[in-house]
Amino acid sequence: IEKNFFENYLLPPSFAHLPEGMLPMCYPADHNDGIYIPNWALWFVIELEEYQARSGDREMAAALRPRLEALYRYFQKHKNEDGLLEKLDSWVFIEWSKANDFVRDVSYPTNMLYAAALAAAGRMYGESSLIDEAEQVRATIRKQSFDGEFFVDNAVRKDGKLQVTRNRSEVCQYFAFFFDVATPQTHKELWEKLVHQFGPDRKKTNAFPEIHPANAFVGNYLRLELLSRYGYPAQIKKELADFYLYMADQTGTLWENVGAYASCNHGFASHVAHSFYRDILGVRQVDTQNKVVHMKITDVGLDWAEGAILTPDGLVDVRWDKKDGKITRKVEVPAGYTVRDDSRSMRYTPGPAEQAKAWQSDVRTKLATLLKIDDLRRNRIPLASKKLSSTNKGSYTVEEIGISSTANRRIRIIVTLPTKQNKSIPAVVCIGGHGSDLYSPYDEQTVSKDAAKAQAERIYRGFGTALANKGYVTISTTVSQHEVYEKDRLLMGERLWDLMRCVDYLESLACVDRSRIGCAGLSLGGEMAMWLGAMDEWIVATVSAGFLTTMDHMEQNHCMCWKFDG
Repeated sequence: IEKNFFENYLLPPSFAHLPEGMLPMCYPADHNDGIYIPNWALWFVIELEEYQARSGDREMAAALRPRLEALYRYFQKHKNEDGLLEKLDSWVFIEWSKANDFVRDVSYPTNMLYAAALAAAGRMYGESSLIDEAEQVRATIRKQSFDGEFFVDNAVRKDGKLQVTRNRSEVCQYFAFFFDVATPQTHKELWEKLVHQFGPDRKKTNAFPEIHPANAFVGNYLRLELLSRYGYPAQIKKELADFYLYMADQTGTLWENVGAYASCNHGFASHVAHSFYRDILGVRQVDTQNKVVHMKITDVGLDWAEGAILTPDGLVDVRWDKKDGKITRKVEVPAGYTVRDDSRSMRYTPGPAEQAKAWQSDVRTKLATLLKIDDLRRNRIPLASKKLSSTNKGSYTVEEIGISSTANRRIRIIVTLPTKQNKSIPAVVCIGGHGSDLYSPYDEQTVSKDAAKAQAERIYRGFGTALANKGYVTISTTVSQHEVYEKDRLLMGERLWDLMRCVDYLESLACVDRSRIGCAGLSLGGEMAMWLGAMDEWIVATVSAGFLTTMDHMEQNHCMCWKFDG
């Protein structure tokens, strides 16, 4: 069907009723009344690249190249001095929402789409100049459209000069992220707002009432695509129900709009089925060219799911069940097909330093959400430290201090400080394992207050004391608890957050060299050292002892406190 759709655009020598270079909204079933949607022609380019990637049909892309080159020439007539499209003719369409009122002169969502079409054409035809132009357009949009909080929809020409308006829509934000003008790394605060404060619940919460809401077509679909791209399957499951179940309940169909008017059986709504297969069932992709089924099954809060997908070679049949927190799957594929587990979708691949830093930031953001500490990272509170005791040990002092971990919970920490502090000092977070407390990493002759307990904790070899004697600043707290202290938190998240607050305390000390903060731990402490080293950017060195193993091994005869959904 898709191939036939593209073939139709090759049939006539030109398109009657349209300006030279422009593509019809649909051919041959266009209205032929001279009205066209320039945005649809840009979406056509993006769809063509996707079709080529899925089908391997490079001949189709090659055959359509003259059409796309003519389309490029058409848009050149509308480029302004900044390289952006301005004053496009006919029907400039963003979506069925207030955003359609904000397309006068320079429409930033349209230009975001334009940049994506340029990049797609550049990749298909090996034209690096188009890819460079796409990035220039994106950079200009970032400079003009982003107001420090949200992306603005348009700029109008007054007295010969462009003036950016205050028109802001929800769908404009989705365009920005979907078309790579913004990423969760470059615009972290906006991304967090969109994920956690927008969506189907915003009508109830009235969050950001000044931002005009998106409609079903196309904003809400773009939102689901972004949640899938950046790893929020459980949230997708919830929002699919919130966005569309009431439609199905009323009419047995899915609608073009969030209300029961216009098309109440809309073809584009079939994209919801794609979300179910990809994000709920876990069939990320069926690659019929290479005969590979890509699977990524995640815990979305269901006990089971099953479905089948038809390919030219037969059915892909999938079922998974969750029992006692463990998911088992059964996948049947056509002869000659293989199944690939893409669960490690964020596997690191070597590349430039900038690429590695972007990967780290993205992973940290997603893990913080899974650990339910993302709000704590965004809104760090003062430590409000209070010294509880101090003991002089000659070459260093031992201080017991209370600090605020969250707004409602305080923790105790142990800090050792060298007596002589004549230069910046390296620091180490010392982490105990199961059954430990904040004293455990230290030798019984130094800070431990229970001789019997200290005797049993010789497994730590007093490494905290050894470091203190060497002139390091050290810090420790208790992470061995199995109680979740606050509502809507996770055990592993609370453990990690307490350690990150220890790092915050070290970073606040004038004597500590912030470029030389490390961590070390044994057993559970080794695990937490790995988490801390990964999640806290101040940590530059990590020693993990007694933990490195396989997850399958950890499932057998070990405390399961390490395991959580995601």
